[in-house]
Amino acid sequence: RFNGSSLDLPPEFKVDIHHDPSEPIDSEEIYQTGLGVMYDITAFPLDHPWLDRTWAPPSRTSGLQLLHTDFGGKDPSHMYNQFAIWGLNHLMLSITLSTGYCQTIAILRWNDIVVGSLAIAKTEALLESPSETSNNRNESTRRIIQPDPRSRVAADGNIEVLIDYGPTAPIEKKFVYLTGIKAMGEAAEKSLQRPVQEMRTKSIGGINWTLIGGSGAFEGTFRAAHSRFAVMKTMAAMIRDQRYQTTYVWIKVDGKNTAAGGLSRGELGAVS
Repeated sequence: RFNGSSLDLPPEFKVDIHHDPSEPIDSEEIYQTGLGVMYDITAFPLDHPWLDRTWAPPSRTSGLQLLHTDFGGKDPSHMYNQFAIWGLNHLMLSITLSTGYCQTIAILRWNDIVVGSLAIAKTEALLESPSETSNNRNESTRRIIQPDPRSRVAADGNIEVLIDYGPTAPIEKKFVYLTGIKAMGEAAEKSLQRPVQEMRTKSIGGINWTLIGGSGAFEGTFRAAHSRFAVMKTMAAMIRDQRYQTTYVWIKVDGKNTAAGGLSRGELGAVS
């Protein structure tokens, strides 16, 4: 378990982490894969059951693999999306807090029953490694596949995300990435189409993601989905510009000013 500024998971959910320092992996690949996978899986409901799935972008030498425990019958998988979100957060945080960036496997348990696993590994290892948690895998579940295109569909309205950089004091990239990953997961846990007044995510390193809307100068309905979308747009801009610092964010939905905030170390000042 980690403290409330990082992860706060129910006691029934346990994660066993296994690092393999003999298989180093580039840290940028790990974090950018984690961001992409979290964006993809948070498009699905929390009770969505996963079968085996591999994310391995052609431009990278590593990827992420999700495996389920095959329970048989009408409900072969208890690897629900909520577990995948918690597990991915835990996996990324554990890698960050470890002594190096390397192949890492997270075995996920609910009430002491293994429901599945998540692994960051080199592409060839993802293709060849046997499942520790699934008894009936076949070749069709082992092939490298691209993310389900449905997970790219965001029924969030016509969103425009405006970004500007604030003070130049740098924020460590790993803390920026972790905050973005956690913030997308928290948006999904709110229920994406749920109207919200604000979204606040506190991560390690004192880094915060904050968006406030729904009253005052803001118009329209601010939804958790808007925060998820804005996180990914903000992360993409920071990666493109190689600027990891306080970042101000404004959201317009159907042309209306809907929310404002951003990413910062400590509390974010007023955004007008």
